[in-house]
Amino acid sequence: MTITQHLLDAACWTPFAPLIRNYRVSKLIRTTNEKRDIRKISVLLTTIMAAHSDLLS
Repeated sequence: MTITQHLLDAACWTPFAPLIRNYRVSKLIRTTNEKRDIRKISVLLTTIMAAHSDLLS
């Protein structure tokens, strides 16, 4: 764990807990959306490469 993570964990026991929780939830949502987009793009690129593999050479 990094120092930032340790500080955020310690701050969870203070009145700043709701702010930390919102930050972590937004970070989780952002990461999830990025992974979902990467998965969708990967499927599209695979389909395009399979359909047009003759143009790659």
